[in-house]
Amino acid sequence: ASYRLRPDRGPAPGHRSTPEAFSSSRGREYSYEADSIGHGYFTKAIIDALRTPAVDGDGDGHVSVKELRRAVTLMVATSTQELQHPTVDRDNISVEFGFPIVKP
Repeated sequence: ASYRLRPDRGPAPGHRSTPEAFSSSRGREYSYEADSIGHGYFTKAIIDALRTPAVDGDGDGHVSVKELRRAVTLMVATSTQELQHPTVDRDNISVEFGFPIVKP
């Protein structure tokens, strides 16, 4: 399904403005950064996931939120030796969208 942003409309009553809130870590965890990568492990994982064609599991040319969540969660947990675990809060489960694979 596709949709377009409507700046003249706010979220439906009882809904937030976004269908997904992707957080870098669980509530009682730290979000780790490293000078060697220039930012946090969560940000690096998102960038790497959007540049990695293998993350597009169904091969449609887009990384769905589900595919992104799976890849980023694994990348962050692995790179922080299980010290950091991204989380997702889904408010509107009927909305699905994806991101195009970014060519470096």
